[in-house]
Amino acid sequence: MTQERTNQYQRYMDRCIELALQGREDPRLHRPYVGAIVFSASGEFVGEGYRSFLDGGSKLIMHAERRALDEVEERARGGTLITTLEPCVVPGSRSTIFRPCGELIANSGIRRVVIGLKDNSPVVNNNAGIINLQRRGIEVVVYEGKADEIRRLLM
Repeated sequence: MTQERTNQYQRYMDRCIELALQGREDPRLHRPYVGAIVFSASGEFVGEGYRSFLDGGSKLIMHAERRALDEVEERARGGTLITTLEPCVVPGSRSTIFRPCGELIANSGIRRVVIGLKDNSPVVNNNAGIINLQRRGIEVVVYEGKADEIRRLLM
């Protein structure tokens, strides 16, 4: 990875962390706090989101990747998604009406996913999210430059 690319990922991951920290403002939401941003194939910023309850409710959790992709439609095709945490591959127990984020990302046409931290939870262990994305032809970059900060603030 070039120094320029490393600096770029650092700036983008900083923004993802800022977004994720917004989740801490809701006392009903528990860790992990996750943030994500989306860039088009041309590098234009097109969307962002953080893990939060759907429409101010208290039952359904909307993942950061879904929020970031929610309104970008075709602009995501060929683009890059950057997220603080490895995307899920199975629906969460509180959000089973939504398809897994890995499936959503693949269906959106995203070509590269940059992950700030691998998910070591029992549901997404052994790099299942990364493997799922790679099997779908998506390049996965694990940018570890902010991993300690993500663990400390968001996990």
